[in-house]
Amino acid sequence: MYRNLTPRQILEIQISENIHRADLSPVEEAEVYSRMRGELGMAAEDIALRAGKSLSHVRRYQNLLSLPEDVLAKIDGGEIQISKGIYLSTLSAHIVEKLVNGNYKYLLDRSAKEFVSQVQRLFMRELDGDPPFDKAKEYRYEGGVYPPCAKCPGRKQMALFPELIGESGCPDEECYYAKRDAVEEEKEEERRKTARKSAGSGGGGDGDGEDNCFGVDDDDDEDEEETEEERAARLEYEAERAAFAVVRAYIVYAVYSNALYCADEMTEWLGCETYAEPEDEKEKD
Repeated sequence: MYRNLTPRQILEIQISENIHRADLSPVEEAEVYSRMRGELGMAAEDIALRAGKSLSHVRRYQNLLSLPEDVLAKIDGGEIQISKGIYLSTLSAHIVEKLVNGNYKYLLDRSAKEFVSQVQRLFMRELDGDPPFDKAKEYRYEGGVYPPCAKCPGRKQMALFPELIGESGCPDEECYYAKRDAVEEEKEEERRKTARKSAGSGGGGDGDGEDNCFGVDDDDDEDEEETEEERAARLEYEAERAAFAVVRAYIVYAVYSNALYCADEMTEWLGCETYAEPEDEKEKD
């Protein structure tokens, strides 16, 4: 049958036959589309034409393979409806984990329409008006990197469902709040810098660089701005010096007080003239 055909033509026939199988599961169908793209170099438009499917259908099924293996197994096993599975494939990984294995997996028992509605309510935020961050800026916060909204992978995925989310929607609330907190952190750092400059220009020190009564140098003549690490190290060092000065003063006081008490006891025991009898003893004599 395949005697006069090239290997590519044979592969095309095999894949075409496979794609029209009646018992093809959703994940298997997605894998066929992936092979057509990877092994045959076919564009989504050509795949849709060959499979007799719409372009949006092919693209959504191709995106299905971005889900973890355990989620794909649940889709093939019927635990997750294919419509919900395709929608899950447009969401960020941490949201998928919460919906499939976390506290929100009960939503999978809802209707497809209510499932989508609840996911949008819980995990998406509006960007209309004036969001608490610059949408065109990349932010770094607590080890994470959050790209500009235009380059958000979640928004690119959600483009598969233009009827569900508009240009003003943010599909990842974790990214939204991380950017918001990063802005607050930047503002706080600016306030600290301003306060340090104000303190430096106010002449708070005595000008000679000597320690005050707590063993802490009042002068801050450094003009260079400190980093967060340098500031933390300096504050820790000054706190240690201050604590040591307090302990040192307490020890001196304790030793001095104890010495006076011991001297009084010794003079009483020896009966020295320097010992002054209590008034009640003098009256008895």
